[in-house]
Amino acid sequence: MMYDWLLRRFAQQPSASNVIYKLENYTCDGTAATAINTGLYLFDTSRYPNGWDLYFDFTVNSGNGGNASFLRCRNAATPYNGFTIRRGATDSTANNLCPQINATFKNIVKNPLAGTRFIITIETPYQSTKTRLLTDGSNEINVNIPTSVISPLVIGGELADDTTQEWNPERFSYITIHSLIIISK
Repeated sequence: MMYDWLLRRFAQQPSASNVIYKLENYTCDGTAATAINTGLYLFDTSRYPNGWDLYFDFTVNSGNGGNASFLRCRNAATPYNGFTIRRGATDSTANNLCPQINATFKNIVKNPLAGTRFIITIETPYQSTKTRLLTDGSNEINVNIPTSVISPLVIGGELADDTTQEWNPERFSYITIHSLIIISK
């Protein structure tokens, strides 16, 4: 099974004391009521000086609009430092999963997108200063992320403003999260 490699990866990880965040068997229903602001500032090097690894196993449900955000730790304003996992922005990219680090992204076409299960792995630092994002063990993005990411990790939506931390009402998503685990290095 394609998810076996994820289980093997966890077997190689350090103790449970390194778990920063864990979420299992959770559904976001496209509303603020189920979106989560974790309050975790993952790019704060004073909290995570050696970096972290993130494993996100989820299924895209039906009902998502353009740019529906599944997972995001990215500034709400330009230059948009950080990462986001979202749906394509327009009807022509509706069947695209668009993982992104800063301005670098991949369009991963799955037709239909709804009902498709994905595993996203994000490792930081990777190769000294880069952040590495893998989708289903491939489709790699490997980019430097400046430490000026001022937004917390959010699930099932995205923030319209990093200061007020108000939700962007156009970006909520419909997903089933099988597991989300973040481990400090």
